[in-house]
Amino acid sequence: MKRPVSLLLLLVFTAIQIYFAQVPVSHQVESSTWIEVSPHAGGLVERQQHYYLITVNATYRLQANQVHITAQKHRLTWVDVPEPSGMGVWKLAVGPSAIPLVGLGGPVYPAPNGQSVLWVDPRTRLAYLSQPTVSGLRRLSPELGSVTGALWAPDSQALGLVGQGPQGTGAYLWDRDGNLSAVALPSGQLRIAALGFARNNVLLAALNNGRVLYQGKGLVPLPALSPIYLDKGHADILGETANDVIFWTAGRRLTFLRPDLKWMGQAVFSRNGQIAAVLSQTIGGQWRLLTYTTHQHLEISMPFAKDTRYRLLGFLGDHWILVTVPDGPHMGTYAWWAQGT
Repeated sequence: MKRPVSLLLLLVFTAIQIYFAQVPVSHQVESSTWIEVSPHAGGLVERQQHYYLITVNATYRLQANQVHITAQKHRLTWVDVPEPSGMGVWKLAVGPSAIPLVGLGGPVYPAPNGQSVLWVDPRTRLAYLSQPTVSGLRRLSPELGSVTGALWAPDSQALGLVGQGPQGTGAYLWDRDGNLSAVALPSGQLRIAALGFARNNVLLAALNNGRVLYQGKGLVPLPALSPIYLDKGHADILGETANDVIFWTAGRRLTFLRPDLKWMGQAVFSRNGQIAAVLSQTIGGQWRLLTYTTHQHLEISMPFAKDTRYRLLGFLGDHWILVTVPDGPHMGTYAWWAQGT
């Protein structure tokens, strides 16, 4: 039985939390500083240093300069992969050259290099690795028990894991040699809230008390932040205190006055780590895109009226920020050019 299109879109958004056919250049929308990327809603992933917009029925490889975002349409194939527990199947979306893009049915983590996939059996919570991507699943590590979260390092040579390891429950680092190292083992009411990476595959772990542990360095010298978000590759941190927004980048703490806005969903970081962005709403329900760099903070109006829902997809490279409207008359994907440092 076919799933409704809206349900499939929701599943894709969740899995990625993560263009359209033959349109050569972007189109202007109501605000002259936003451009339309696609009339379709979708999710954004990066594989093999290329960006793909994933819709229900197709995937589009995106390319951009300072003016345009263009795309090449590719067929999207869904592959069934049996769970080792025998209780169900994963569904893996495969793009051009059999690149794994996103998975459904349970936690699935394709590597950025498109050569490996981490699978977590939703019944047993055990982690498996496949390479090539859909054959020969094997246990990631015999020392690793249940896994509740994972993050690939940008070079795909290491994994940050949240789960039960040989030294207890916490954050662990796994490398391609099969080594499993404990990074953070919180006790009592503390738990791992998020993972991030610095260069050279050094792991960061945010705790639910708003503090961040930096592998080999201890606590990052910041106050407790809530909410708090970590970058995947540059040891960047974005979060709020009662009065301020703090952007920690390149070892520097940058403090901005906290606006009277509620953050909505995940924050994202540019490829070079110099810009952080997050969606927000005013008390009246108007949406804003907030951006933070080493020298400024901007509040950017969204392209359509306040009754439009938005999802923040991420950065396309160093400057383009992509958002998607999942439904309604303005359904589609849009982009804003953010100037960095």
